[in-house]
Amino acid sequence: MWPWLVLKVIPQRVLTDKGAEITAANLNDKDSLVKAFQGAIVIFAVTNFFESAMQLGVEEGKKVEFAQATNMINAAKDIPTLEHFI
Repeated sequence: MWPWLVLKVIPQRVLTDKGAEITAANLNDKDSLVKAFQGAIVIFAVTNFFESAMQLGVEEGKKVEFAQATNMINAAKDIPTLEHFI
């Protein structure tokens, strides 16, 4: 039997009430990510494998996911305030 991790969805309001700032960017556009990351101290980065895999197939989805992760890493390198990249 596989162990399963159950995640509780936290409403955005709960996070913003605790001081979190939530922003959006295009994972396929490094400049968009740099703009969204400005002033960040912590970045919790998540790729979007399933959208591209469903549209392009698994192998192409892997390539898109790798490119998205690379974009986030490279954009984060441009943020002088960044202390943690997760």
